Amino acid sequence: MNMRTLKIQATILMIVFAVLAPYAPGNDAPRDGLTLLYAARVAEAREAVAAGEGPLAEAWLALRERAEAILAADTVYSVTFNESAAASGNPHDYYSTGPYWWPDPESEDGLPYIRRDGEFNPERDRVSDRDPLHNMVRDVRTLAYAFTLSGEERFAKHAARLVRVWFLDEATHMRPNLNHAQAIPGRVPGRGTGIIDTHVFVFLVDALLLLEASDAWSADDARAMRAWMNDFLDWLLAHPHGRHERRARNNHGSAFDLQAVSLALYTGRTHLARIILEEDTTARIVAHIAADGRQPLEIARTRSWSYTTENLRHFVRLGLLARHVGVDLFGYEGEEGGSIAAALAFALPYVCDPDAWPYEQVTAWQTGYIREVLTVAREMYPHKSDAVEEALRCLGPPPEEFVFFLHFIRPPSPPLAR
Repeated sequence: MNMRTLKIQATILMIVFAVLAPYAPGNDAPRDGLTLLYAARVAEAREAVAAGEGPLAEAWLALRERAEAILAADTVYSVTFNESAAASGNPHDYYSTGPYWWPDPESEDGLPYIRRDGEFNPERDRVSDRDPLHNMVRDVRTLAYAFTLSGEERFAKHAARLVRVWFLDEATHMRPNLNHAQAIPGRVPGRGTGIIDTHVFVFLVDALLLLEASDAWSADDARAMRAWMNDFLDWLLAHPHGRHERRARNNHGSAFDLQAVSLALYTGRTHLARIILEEDTTARIVAHIAADGRQPLEIARTRSWSYTTENLRHFVRLGLLARHVGVDLFGYEGEEGGSIAAALAFALPYVCDPDAWPYEQVTAWQTGYIREVLTVAREMYPHKSDAVEEALRCLGPPPEEFVFFLHFIRPPSPPLAR
């Protein structure tokens, strides 16, 4: 082989490495040690609980009660417990069905299913892995909070067990893919839209990081979990379902970014996180949000308020994650004027006056999404603080189960956007 050929091959390898480098696993940790949550806020809560004073100390009693109930129930979850298998036939593959798809009443066997937008088919949570997954993440998060606030290892011990059973144990683990998420009986064995089923991984990542302070969650456990999430992130980026969802122009696209960035931070791939935020997420802000703050693709749905506020919440969460890599989404504005701030301003008047909302909302009015948005906006947009505080007063006290999460996500440092 002559020198010229060697040089050509070396050049090709350099190009390949340069292209793949952003997608390779890394060792960089999130700047704050957590992702959505702020360590300083967690420390504040721990001190308040120890002192036994104030609203956080009262909220601790409710959180502890929920954690104790989880321990008493001693429930574990696994995709392998599902009697409704994915089309692959592999019991380790995650399986779910589309929420708005129903049996065709004019078909003898109900197939193929037909779509009824905004109408949830209760069959979804009877036959799929979605409900067990969300219950597992809810329990792990509750137990991780209880451990962090109390220092009691028994909470961490059960949380670690739940994670191992779902992700790591040979007999019960889930394979790191969503090939069969949101299947439609009689139509498709899985869809890219099913990737939104695992948006709860955003909560799980911080719970796992909190558990790393426990003896119950070993360094080997942490390495194995990062390896699983790294494989899953690779699947998100490479599989046709993932590529389809990454191209989505509505809330599914922002949810994809949120999940991918969260996992990239957890697995140390901060350069990949930055690329997604700077290239994909900023483009979504431009495409999703008009200059007057409307989100045209969300208000066109039959659950327009739910989707409008959920998509805004995705962008706010992305804004929090972006701070780890020095990207300012809260201050970003597209050429046509679309921005997170504009979307917030558009939604604000309807928080206290839902009857004035001029678009279709076929299900109950939801306040959870906008409450989280307002909690962060209070710190990030101080010039809007009066309107934000008034909206929060209209909502009243948060549900007990969200008190600590809402406290933990409040940015304690000076805002990036004014």
